[in-house]
Amino acid sequence: MLQQINPQLNRSFRNKKDVLIDFESKTKELRVQFTEQLRLMDTRLEWESAVLLELNEFYRRRAEIEEQYSKDLKKLFSSRVEKLHMLERHRSVPGASSYSLFKFYKTVLGITHSQSVNHGVVAKIFSTKMAPRFTDIRENSAKLFQKCKEMCIAGQDEVMENVRQIGQSLRTYQIAYGQAAQAEAKLLAAKDDRRRLEEAGQSGSASGVEKRLKQLDKTVERRREKYDSTKHKALRERNDYLLQLESANACLRKYFSDDMPDILDCMACGFHNSLARAAMMHLNTEDTMKQRQESFVRLFMDTMSQLDAKQDKLHFLQTSQLAFTEPKALKFVAHKGDPINQVCANQSDVLNELESRYNNLQTLIKNTGLESDELWKTLEAAEQSWLSEISVSDYYVNEMFCQAMKESQSGISGDFAADSSQQPEQRNADTDKKRAWENGEFYLGKFAEYMRKNCQLTRSRARAAAISRALGRESGMAPPPLPTKPRKKSIIKVNAQLIGSGKPKLFGG
Repeated sequence: MLQQINPQLNRSFRNKKDVLIDFESKTKELRVQFTEQLRLMDTRLEWESAVLLELNEFYRRRAEIEEQYSKDLKKLFSSRVEKLHMLERHRSVPGASSYSLFKFYKTVLGITHSQSVNHGVVAKIFSTKMAPRFTDIRENSAKLFQKCKEMCIAGQDEVMENVRQIGQSLRTYQIAYGQAAQAEAKLLAAKDDRRRLEEAGQSGSASGVEKRLKQLDKTVERRREKYDSTKHKALRERNDYLLQLESANACLRKYFSDDMPDILDCMACGFHNSLARAAMMHLNTEDTMKQRQESFVRLFMDTMSQLDAKQDKLHFLQTSQLAFTEPKALKFVAHKGDPINQVCANQSDVLNELESRYNNLQTLIKNTGLESDELWKTLEAAEQSWLSEISVSDYYVNEMFCQAMKESQSGISGDFAADSSQQPEQRNADTDKKRAWENGEFYLGKFAEYMRKNCQLTRSRARAAAISRALGRESGMAPPPLPTKPRKKSIIKVNAQLIGSGKPKLFGG
């Protein structure tokens, strides 16, 4: 075997094992980083669910206490402010006070502390409208998170699959170059035998020397053919290794720079809008009840204007940099004695093969690019359809106050009127929620498909660029860079101009 031919090859074998061990170590580190990402995302969902659950309980308690005037409202504030500090000091969510959700809850408590007005309609609004809303937000957030987590795991699996293929290419490359070195050593040994035989024939008897020389010539020729074959195979394996390395690095870079931020955006899709709608209902209730609380209304409006998913995402990434920072690109690990670190085509058959692969990649890039563009158009349309379903203006409650006033003046029982009008309203709300989630599932499906297509396009472009450099093409003939996605208005951002023409407006009005 190779390590039995000479001590230098033994050292090469040990070096190959060290390279493979180092690669496995880097693979494990990447897998640990991916696991940490999922853990942090799970922790954030649990924290958000805890806050939403707390908000749900808060509004139910608020509805009860609203009937007991300002003394009971102060008692409610005291019982919840301690929980607020616990959420602020939550160890698993660093910088909790900087999230929009936390600021919203803190503002709600501040306003509650200052309120002293009690009215039965307000209690009814809080118990039948606000509390279930936070339950719906919590449930929808859990569903959305599960879908996004599956896409995140799929992206991680794709990256790990590319890294695994690098490991296979690295092993094949090391084995091929080891075989080439073994063939070269055998060829040199045969040449040395022939040289020694020639020297012996010149200095001594020549009987039988010519016959042995012919045998050695055949051996040298056979071993030279073996060496050329193994050397050619080693060259091909090195090219495949380098191409796989380019593809995996492009996939890794895309996951951390594009896919992961997009997934975080998708996780918050509709969340802040729904939270803002809940805030609008509260605001409209307060504004309808008492105009004298204008200072607190302005404070609440300021909090609403700060409901920014991008800012929450940025804060989340800044406080979890270790998990979401793109690792260093994987580098080419050359076999000992191999100075070339890029795809090369210095043999005619390898050149023809690379030309064929480059043409096939160009066709694949063109077709995949067209499919990606069509998917993006479909994604935009699906997004607008989904948001139109979940961004309805269902937070105005003026009519309930008017109805209560008419009932009190005419002596009609409010419970009977409420029961008769609430049933069709509840059925419509259930239908709207079901239709909205169906649109959301369609959007998420297209989003996942769009990510897969873009990942495939990224890998193909990376391979084509590497082959283009190896073929020595002009820079103008190289594959064009990835098209930047059209920058549209964020679907998560709540419009800063919330109040205009006398009525609050969200998402551009």
